[in-house]
Amino acid sequence: MMQISVLMFLFSLCNIRKFNTKEEFMLFITPLPIVIMIVNALFIFTRETYQRIENKWKKENQRIAYIKGILIVLWIILILPLVIGSVHFLTP
Repeated sequence: MMQISVLMFLFSLCNIRKFNTKEEFMLFITPLPIVIMIVNALFIFTRETYQRIENKWKKENQRIAYIKGILIVLWIILILPLVIGSVHFLTP
């Protein structure tokens, strides 16, 4: 898909700049595989970096979720009965 978008971009540039001969057009299109390889390499590098960062975030989020779960359970077991009891004793 990336190759198609790069190709369409180059064709749009070709329409902006009118080529007089076939040789000019071929000189413009010849570096296309090099451009595609560079773009693909950048996308592969950024995807691997993103996956590493995402895995790190998932581990941290699991730890944070575990701590939040423990805090919620403790709140339900310890604090909620106190709140309910105090409200019960405050009402006439």
